Amino acid sequence: MNHPAIPHLAGKPRYTYRWAGGRPHSVLQEAGAILHQAKSGRLIVKVSKGVGVGSVLLDERGRKLGRVVELIGPVSSPYASVAPVTSRLGRKGDRVFVQG
Repeated sequence: MNHPAIPHLAGKPRYTYRWAGGRPHSVLQEAGAILHQAKSGRLIVKVSKGVGVGSVLLDERGRKLGRVVELIGPVSSPYASVAPVTSRLGRKGDRVFVQG
């Protein structure tokens, strides 16, 4: 995801830093946002182009949400079907990340 509303940051990815002991522990790159949970139990996520099948999606705290099982929709604007790996599911609009 990019910063479309901030002209000088347009085209640059968003990053979130996890901290451990006063220094960055890991960098999370924003991958998209949750749209809804399907009847099958999978999460449907609007993702950026860089996310592929097998990618592990994380929440803002760096905890695993699930693994991308398939990509659906047009290549220019893909959606991912994500198999949850935890009972902690995000809500509609929650941002998801990949390890950067």
